[in-house]
Amino acid sequence: MSKFSWVGQVFSLEIRKHLSYRVDFWSYFLGAVGAQLAIAYFLWKSIFDFLQVEKMQGYSFSGLMLYYLLVPLLNQVIRGAKLGYISEEIYQGSLTRYLIYPVNFFAYKYTAHAAFSFYSSLQILCGLGIFALFFPWPADMSISFISVLGGIFTAFLSGYLFFAISAIFEMVAFWADNVWSLVLMVYYTINLLGGGYIPLSFFPPTLEKALYWSPFPYLLSFPLKTLLGQESLFSWLQGLGVLIFWAFVFTGLLSIVWQRGTRQYTGVGI
Repeated sequence: MSKFSWVGQVFSLEIRKHLSYRVDFWSYFLGAVGAQLAIAYFLWKSIFDFLQVEKMQGYSFSGLMLYYLLVPLLNQVIRGAKLGYISEEIYQGSLTRYLIYPVNFFAYKYTAHAAFSFYSSLQILCGLGIFALFFPWPADMSISFISVLGGIFTAFLSGYLFFAISAIFEMVAFWADNVWSLVLMVYYTINLLGGGYIPLSFFPPTLEKALYWSPFPYLLSFPLKTLLGQESLFSWLQGLGVLIFWAFVFTGLLSIVWQRGTRQYTGVGI
């Protein structure tokens, strides 16, 4: 039997767990997503009315509304369900079970992460349907069945990159008493430089070009633009190459930090 034969069982278990908390899952969809979309609506409506323009940096008003609707939904797919789960394992000593049991710690955690991402992708389809009911479909977007599939596929790859980056910073808990502020700072930085607060096309052109060689746009902006049909096949493949490169870099760093951290780890119980 393969040493990863448990993956399917854990994935199925996590899906069933999320299905048992449907109210919490969909309340986020209606609450947080609705609140963010409302703020974006009134903010950008006033800006478009003041400037008397139909487009800004290639986005129409309805195009920006679709963008801000999809930002939190894609964030759910990319970031997974829980913040601080690795540092909690270290602080509470429950990490010990993964050092004793024949289960790879990161494989187990990423499987749980991927299960939530798979479940969250359903919200994207619902969000697109709701948007079509209340807003005119933006002519500047080329969304198709292929672009949606491509965007979700890219989001899953971005989810692994995000998982590796966040795990590295959470493992600072091997040496520090509190990493919560550090992890939040990393999350806010990713949101800012990844296009979560404002599309990257609104950044100065030189900065925007430089950012696309960093990992930040591939943690939100790149999968979002893919989903919206704003990436050509060539630019998507090029971006995919950069994303995979950074995934390998941070996987290597993750392995180094893990090896050094576990050498001095002490925990009690399982």
